[in-house]
This record gives sequence, structure tokens and C-alpha cells, in this order.
Amino acid sequence: MNNINSKVYYALVQILITILSIFFGWLLLNQGKSGYYDDSLIVVSAWIGNFVLAWNIFSWWRLTKRLLSPYIIFIVTFYFFTFGLPFLRSFGIFYKGDNLYDHFSSEQMLSAQIFTSICVAFIHIGAIFSLSSNTVDSKPSHFGINNKHLLKSIKIVGWGLFIGSSYFYLSHAINNALISIQYGYMSLYNYDGSRHVSSSSMGNFVASIKLFFIPSVFLLLVAYKKKPVISTPLTAILIISVLLGFLSGERGGSTALLISYVWFRHVQIKPFKGHRKVFMVVGGFFFVSILPVIGQFRIEKTKNASVFLEILIKKFTSENPLFTAIGSLGGSMQPLLEVMRLIPDFYSFQYGETYFSSVMAIIPSFLMGGFSFSDNAALAEWLMNILNLNYGLGFSLPAETYYNFGWFGAGIMGIIGFVFAKAFTTRYQGNDKLVLKNALISIALYYLIMTSRDSMLFVFRYMFYCVIIPYVLIVLITSIQSKGRRGD
Repeated sequence: MNNINSKVYYALVQILITILSIFFGWLLLNQGKSGYYDDSLIVVSAWIGNFVLAWNIFSWWRLTKRLLSPYIIFIVTFYFFTFGLPFLRSFGIFYKGDNLYDHFSSEQMLSAQIFTSICVAFIHIGAIFSLSSNTVDSKPSHFGINNKHLLKSIKIVGWGLFIGSSYFYLSHAINNALISIQYGYMSLYNYDGSRHVSSSSMGNFVASIKLFFIPSVFLLLVAYKKKPVISTPLTAILIISVLLGFLSGERGGSTALLISYVWFRHVQIKPFKGHRKVFMVVGGFFFVSILPVIGQFRIEKTKNASVFLEILIKKFTSENPLFTAIGSLGGSMQPLLEVMRLIPDFYSFQYGETYFSSVMAIIPSFLMGGFSFSDNAALAEWLMNILNLNYGLGFSLPAETYYNFGWFGAGIMGIIGFVFAKAFTTRYQGNDKLVLKNALISIALYYLIMTSRDSMLFVFRYMFYCVIIPYVLIVLITSIQSKGRRGD
């Protein structure tokens, strides 16, 4: 079966699976509305989601011949963020922490589970249609860049972004870690649950400049992959950034950075084969298992190695840390549950307003006389204020699409899946460009994992400023150099 026929076949099967998911979801909801709500409906709907995820992974592997793929990494991470608790429930495992099943009715949980499953199915429809005959999904390229102009351009952009952002990023990370260690994780937040940020123009400028640090490191790692004297310190800086994030209690960003670097190392430095693959799998399970330990450690008033070790031993002996990690991640379904409860009974659908505002929020506010579209798209803050909470629940892509279009919003996830899959793949245009694209995909993977628990506002912002702008600068500088040489 050639690539075109394979794409058509898997696209048709995926459309059929999506239709069946909608149909069986409708049956389950109607069964519940008849007054018959019990655990079996919850379990069946959870298994629908599990099947959709399994098919997504299998079909993408068959289409691209790659299992350790940015798209698969993203969709699995996204799934456990938005469907972690139902996943455990499908195996008869009851999360012992703050469980959403204890706070929401069976009807509400069933609706959220079915809607999320349909969203995941539509994401994959878009992903399949994003593939073309010459699409390359994260093809390993363990060689350097031979094009001197391209290499020089990457170095210019990489060092420029690094020099401009490193002080602000690292000083902020160190300061957060020190505050969290001395005063606790919640000391990083204001009384209303929002982060301590400056509202001044300088504060906004610093916050924007920090965004360029991670992209700069990945670009420099590509440029100096054959020079350990430079690449080794850069790798150490990334690892230190991960550790500082964990010390401050910011598990999401640190986890996303670690995952994106592991994938980058696989495709750019040394692939995971044989015993390395086994080590990666075992290490991955262990890392996920200690996330609850980090979560508990961050709220302790006294932070030292003995306290961490004590929590580690307690978590590993009194409960299954892997299940606890999945359960805690699955709490990200709550924004969808809250939105489905509020809309349309108390608030109207927005019909795409937040998506439009998210795109327009890319424009700096000083270019619009201080006005910013971000206020209309900052849904995590909106939800926190509506619920009168002193902490943030975050948000999610399914919650935002329901916020805009209700149940019909699941179809919008197909467009999102198309765009995300495009960001995770590239067309083969030679080894040099493939090396650069793999670096950009690593950056995209980092930000998309990090924002999978938020709204599209941050997806558009990070992708534009941290992926598109560096790429455009590299292309422009390369073009200028090439024209200059021809002019000589």
C-alpha cells in the first residue's frame, strides 16, 4: 500500500471511528438521561477514549514508520492531562487524591469524558490530513549543517537570542527556586492565585524577552553539535533549568523541557536503540512516578534532601506512584467540567471570539495604544474569577472549544490537530534544513506540551514568537548572505 492509499485508508477508518464515538457517546448519554446512571456508563465511555488513543498511536506509527514521534508524544501527554482519571477508572483504579469523581455528578463526568474522546478523535483526523507524500516525521539526522550560510545564520540568531534573554530567564528561574525553597510554592502567587508579575512596561518587556531563552539553546545545540566544548555547557544549562523548575514547583514547564530535550537528543545526537531504548522507557516510567513526590515536596515548608527522600519512600511504599501521577495529571479535566456546567446555562457561547483574540494578541499592546486582545482570551483567569478561587485551575483545548461552540466545537479540534501535526512534521528539503527543522520541532514540542493545560492564547503566542520569528530571522539572514556572495 503506497503512501497516498495508506493515508486515504487510515483517514477513512479514523472518520468511521469518530462517527462511532459520537454514536456510542450519544447512546450512553441517552441511557443516562433515562435515569440509569451507574459506574458501567463511566467505564464504557472511558474505554471509548482509550480505544481512540490506541488507534491514533497505531495509525500514526503505520503512516510515518516512527513511534518516538513528536505528535505521538504530544497526543499521549494531552490525553493523560485531559483524560487521566477516566483512564484509571477504566481499569478499576480509583485515584486516592483529590478526585473529580467525588466533586462532580456521574452525568457531568460522562458528558466530559465523551466530549474529550470525540475531541481526541477529531484531532487525529486533522493530523492524518496534514500528511503529504513527502512529509518527514522527525527523521533522525545525526549529522551537522554543511551550508555555511545557514550555519552562520543559526549561530547569529541563536547567540543573539541567548545573550538577550539568558540573564532574565536564569535570574527569574533562580529567584523562583529560592523563594519556593524559603517560603513555599504558593509564595510565588498573589493572594488571588495569579503569578507575581509586574504590570509595568518594563515587567512585560522582561517577560517577553525570557521566552527566547529555550529556543536559543536548541538552536545553538544544533549549530555546535560537533563542538562539545560549547554543546556540553549548553546541555548543562538546560538540565539546570529543568532542576530549577522542579525546585520552584513548576512541574509542567520542567517536564515539557525534559521531554523535548530527550526527543531532540534522539534525532540529533544519538538515537535510542537497544539498551538505550530500554533505559529510556524505564527512566520515563520512573520520572513520571516521581512527579507526585515533586508535587508534595513543593508545598513543604522545609525543603532539603532528607525531606525529599522521606516523601519519596512514603509515596513508593504506601501507594502506586505511577497511578498517582496519572491521577494528578488527569485533574486537568476540571476546566472542561466547569465550563460545561456554566455554558450555556449561565454564559453564552462565544462562537470563536477567543480564537480570534488569541491570534490578534500576538500584536504587542504598545502598537495598539495599550489595548490588548489577551484579556478576551485569558480563559484560565476568567474561570478562576468566575469560580471565585484563590488559585488557578488552568484551562484546556477541549474546554476552550466547548466555551466557543458547545458540542459542535469538537470538530474544531480537527483544525487544531492539522496545525499541530504540521508543526511536528516537515517536508524533506535536504539534510541541512532537516537539522534546522528538527530543532524548531523540539521548540514547538516544548511549548505545545507546556500549553496543553491552557488556552490557545499561549499556543499562538509561543509558536509565533519562539518558533516562527527565529525561523524567519534565520531564513532572512541566510538569504542576505547568499545574495551578498553572489554580488561579490
